[in-house]
Amino acid sequence: YFENMQNDQILAKAFGQTLRARREKSGLSQTALAKRIQTSKSYIQYLEYGQNQPSLTTLVRLSVALDAEPGEFLQDAVRLCRVLKDAES
Repeated sequence: YFENMQNDQILAKAFGQTLRARREKSGLSQTALAKRIQTSKSYIQYLEYGQNQPSLTTLVRLSVALDAEPGEFLQDAVRLCRVLKDAES
């Protein structure tokens, strides 16, 4: 699933959708989440829209802020990535 640039973009989009769902489930705004992880609202927006991918440090900060394990984020994103990839086929 991850052998080319197009698939990297699908993974970024899947991670962003996963992040947004977890953030909304936690009842946080993008601004509140940004403050919790000491970043900007625009960076959260870039992540959620799949325009950027988080560093490992940011992934851990997001996980702590949203009361989740980093692996949960990755598992959910990979599952969604497969669904999105299959939908494009």
